[in-house]
Amino acid sequence: MNIIPVYFMPGMAASSSIFERIELPSATFEVFLLDWVQPEKKETLASYAKRMAEKVVHENAVLIGVSFGGILVQEMAKFLNPKKVIIISSVKSNQEFPTTFKLAKSTKAYKLIPTSLIAQIDN
Repeated sequence: MNIIPVYFMPGMAASSSIFERIELPSATFEVFLLDWVQPEKKETLASYAKRMAEKVVHENAVLIGVSFGGILVQEMAKFLNPKKVIIISSVKSNQEFPTTFKLAKSTKAYKLIPTSLIAQIDN
């Protein structure tokens, strides 16, 4: 049986250390931790995802992303041939963003008010 490479991508404000305690059977899986790299000036998400995809050196890897890392691994998958893409606490498309996030974007309130406060509106 071939060992399945699994790449973990944290959320934007987190490091890969959030995955340190995840243990997968080593006879089946090999774990790789990805970290965010500095984006280039005016770099698009697609260009950034392509650069990050170059860090995945295995064919048919499993990509797992948390929060914005989930969005990133979906974009990375366009440049790879992943076995599976798993997103955790994330969205599959911009139609799934919560109303408060859409409101913050359309009003540009995120520049004035921390999104953590806006997120509490639903609570």
